[in-house]
Amino acid sequence: MSYTKINWDERTPLSEANLSHMETQYQAVMDDLGQVRIDDSLPLYAEVVDDLPPDGDADEGRVLYSTTEGRYYYGDGTEWQILAREGDEGVE
Repeated sequence: MSYTKINWDERTPLSEANLSHMETQYQAVMDDLGQVRIDDSLPLYAEVVDDLPPDGDADEGRVLYSTTEGRYYYGDGTEWQILAREGDEGVE
C-alpha cells in the first residue's frame, strides 16, 4: 500500500472513512520507512559535524562524520558508536 494524502481543509468531511484513512496511511508510512535501506542503490548521506553531539542525541540510525576525528559514527538510540574501517582492530 502506498501513501495517499488527504488535503484537509474546512470542506473535508470529518467522516469515519477519512479518519480510518489516517490510520491506514500512518501504517503505510511506517512500512515504507522500514524498507528504506533495503534498496541499497539509494545513496546514504551522513551529517558532517566538528564535534559529536551528546549521547542523548544519538538517534537510532543517525550517521555522522566527525571532521575533528576523521571518523564516521552512528547512533544506536542511546550513544554514538564508531563505524569500523579497514585497519581498525578486528577489521580485515
